[in-house]
Amino acid sequence: MATKRVFKRASEPVDAAAFIDAAPYSSGQAAAEPAKAGKGAGVEAQLHVLMPKADIVALKRAALDRGKTVSDLVRESVQVYINTK
Repeated sequence: MATKRVFKRASEPVDAAAFIDAAPYSSGQAAAEPAKAGKGAGVEAQLHVLMPKADIVALKRAALDRGKTVSDLVRESVQVYINTK
């Protein structure tokens, strides 16, 4: 399954949910080893269960471009998603 690249420029809005939707497990299939993230693991560790490494790298670059953390981007994206529902 090809993944959709969300971040093109630092000025574009952040859409971490699109990364998660493009993840190989987005069809509701459980990750092969969901315990890898572990309880209390950081956002980045949890993303490794959901997303291909290349997408996580792109998300980290987008965070750096914006002067934010990956957690900030995911939090903002989730908030936008909640507000649109």
